[in-house]
Amino acid sequence: MTDTLEAFTAEEAADAGFFGIKADPTPDHAYTLAGVAAGEPTPETDAGAKQAAEARKAELADRFGGGSEAAPAAKSTKASSSSSS
Repeated sequence: MTDTLEAFTAEEAADAGFFGIKADPTPDHAYTLAGVAAGEPTPETDAGAKQAAEARKAELADRFGGGSEAAPAAKSTKASSSSSS
């Protein structure tokens, strides 16, 4: 597709960037029944795909400044912090 001002399918629109930046580099087909049956790698099933997904996540965090802050600590309540004897 040479003209990125129009897209006729959802895949063309995603490739053109109309829906934002793809965070997971794994092809969508790998998550379908056919992809799973064919043994296509996903971050959940393949170390190489997991490494690629983590690298992409780090690249986007560096690019957009996200993910560097630690998550806030969970607050405990009296009911959740009490133990039963």
